Amino acid sequence: MKPTTVLLLAASILFAAPSTTIADDDEFHPALKELAIGQIYKIAQNDLLIDAVIEHNKKSKSYKQAQIDSMDRQWREEIGAGDQPLIESLLSTDVSRYLKKVQSESRGLFTEIFIMDKRGINVAQSAITSDYWQGDEEHWIKSYKAGTNSIAIGHMHVDESTQILQSHISIPIVDNWGKPIGAITFGVDVQML
Repeated sequence: MKPTTVLLLAASILFAAPSTTIADDDEFHPALKELAIGQIYKIAQNDLLIDAVIEHNKKSKSYKQAQIDSMDRQWREEIGAGDQPLIESLLSTDVSRYLKKVQSESRGLFTEIFIMDKRGINVAQSAITSDYWQGDEEHWIKSYKAGTNSIAIGHMHVDESTQILQSHISIPIVDNWGKPIGAITFGVDVQML
């Protein structure tokens, strides 16, 4: 190979490489699992969360998918807008305030927290999520749909807005009889583990 070809190849690899090195998922998996079965599991057992999901399930039971899709579009349109009635209706609840407190008290460990009902619809969150309906998202499918004792640990990624290397942990929220009624997802700054 000619020296100029080698130099061009090396330069293309250097400049094509991402600026942030993503850690191997396996490196953090044990700590993420420990966090899930410890602190996150305890938070998910909070009666305030369970009651909110039960009530939301009653309300959303009659929603048609077209209505959910319409609310999801409205949510995405409200992000960054001055008027945010749907977003504010969720952020102003006691449960969302509790999740904001949990996130704040985590001192940066938790980057976001949100709760979904049995259809994947947002019930509460610590901050604005990118969409309202999570029912087609891996974190909901691999936690709520997978059953009572499931733990879904997402792949490492750099959050575009915060530039934080994070993963997501999702587990089902269960009622007093151990039946899954919804799910909770935590964004976790893996550098804080």
